[in-house]
Amino acid sequence: RCSESQSRTTIRSLAEKGCIELEQTRLGHFVKVFLPSELPLPEQMTEEASVDIETLDFYRNREYLSSLLKRERGQCFYCLRAINEDSCQLDHVESQMNGGDNSYRNIVASCHQCNTKKQSISAEDHIRQLFRKGLLSENEFEGRIHALEALRDGQLKPEIQHAR
Repeated sequence: RCSESQSRTTIRSLAEKGCIELEQTRLGHFVKVFLPSELPLPEQMTEEASVDIETLDFYRNREYLSSLLKRERGQCFYCLRAINEDSCQLDHVESQMNGGDNSYRNIVASCHQCNTKKQSISAEDHIRQLFRKGLLSENEFEGRIHALEALRDGQLKPEIQHAR
């Protein structure tokens, strides 16, 4: 047996998934049930259309690490050192203590050294320190500052790669 509340929840879920079509009229509710041949194939469905990148948590469980590494082209966001999934750290550009969140606009892949040295100082100051120490050329320094601005403006959206 299924409760009335559970029945409604199940029917709404099926409608959201596109398995049935609900129509409410003055005469009551009508349900159109689709045959399996009428349903879209999984490769025809676009997962990305249903994912709102602005609401994803890019820090939790390193779930989107491969997407961030691809965005960073396999390099530390700050010093451009080569990194991979085993050697990188996720870093908050603006620390959580200073109000930073876990969005793609604030989480970057970095090397262990940059993650350790940066701590809670601003990303701009960390990049300046790298430049002063000779770890970044002038062109790299300017590129990192521009990348930081683009990141904050939401221009560096990672491609979301879903686990299948």
